[in-house]
Amino acid sequence: MDKLEFSDMISNIQYQSDVGLKIEFRDCLKGIDNVCDFSISTKDDMYCIMVRLRNYSLGEVKKVFHTFVEFTEYSAGTVYIRKGTDKSIEYEMITFNSNKKGFYCKFCFESC
Repeated sequence: MDKLEFSDMISNIQYQSDVGLKIEFRDCLKGIDNVCDFSISTKDDMYCIMVRLRNYSLGEVKKVFHTFVEFTEYSAGTVYIRKGTDKSIEYEMITFNSNKKGFYCKFCFESC
């Protein structure tokens, strides 16, 4: 899936942000030993999640991200894009149910 298809998907889903989801996200990240710090904020029904890892590598980032996905994804679909920068690894993730309601997250993973 390229960025254009990803953008089209974003526009067809009704995104929601609420305290319950934020608590789920927090509980998931708190339960991962490699996470030394994180923050969760919202902007226009999008979650921005910053995660700092004790043992930072692409493999460790993938483990943490996929643990998050398994803990939070909805039944109808989940898509994500990963990109690396000089200082971080970033993901954009969308998950939704059969009624096209879901949530959209942007992650930034860094070293502690």
